[in-house]
Amino acid sequence: MISVIIPTLNEGANLPRLLATLKREPTASEIIVADGGSVDDTGAIALGAGVKVIATAPGRGGQIRAGAEAAGGDILLFLHADSVFPTGGLAGIEEALSDQRIIGGNFRLLFDGETKDGWRGFRKLEFPDRGWRVKDGALEHVGRAGGGDIITREQFGDFELRFEWKVSSRANSGVIYRVGEDQRRTFQTGPEYQVFDDGDSAPSMHSAAA
Repeated sequence: MISVIIPTLNEGANLPRLLATLKREPTASEIIVADGGSVDDTGAIALGAGVKVIATAPGRGGQIRAGAEAAGGDILLFLHADSVFPTGGLAGIEEALSDQRIIGGNFRLLFDGETKDGWRGFRKLEFPDRGWRVKDGALEHVGRAGGGDIITREQFGDFELRFEWKVSSRANSGVIYRVGEDQRRTFQTGPEYQVFDDGDSAPSMHSAAA
């Protein structure tokens, strides 16, 4: 049996869709919502769907651990509440893990919160020696310190990209995907998810941004 563990905190807007999708799966499973103290209707939604709800302290790691400890399945599947789960996904997981050579699977972490491994400068072999640093679990660019854009060392085809960000006042930054290195600038090669401070003095959106 597969135990599906969903850590939540105020996910009332996202949870119904995921639970409905999982409930339609014919593969035997249990669903555990590990809630970190939601003040919206997350808990009521989960209970109404007939799934197990456990209360934990807020914190993604602790919620995942609590859900795993409460699980009764021999396969553990951890999902974000806003995940778009494919039809037949549970059966696909069971089939993949029936191969004794495979012990599990996961999304690739592009940044582990501690090192710059896996990244390099755009059109460069190494990570920039200025402008970028790891601080408080984030990759941070120091304003006006140079260093240029950074890209992943590996190339990816089909992917689901998830990231968290924080910007300073009046900042104008972005995340560009499908980047190539056949042009001089990153934004000339791929679409940009623009990230900027939308305060009273918000900068103009870049013409290449989406």
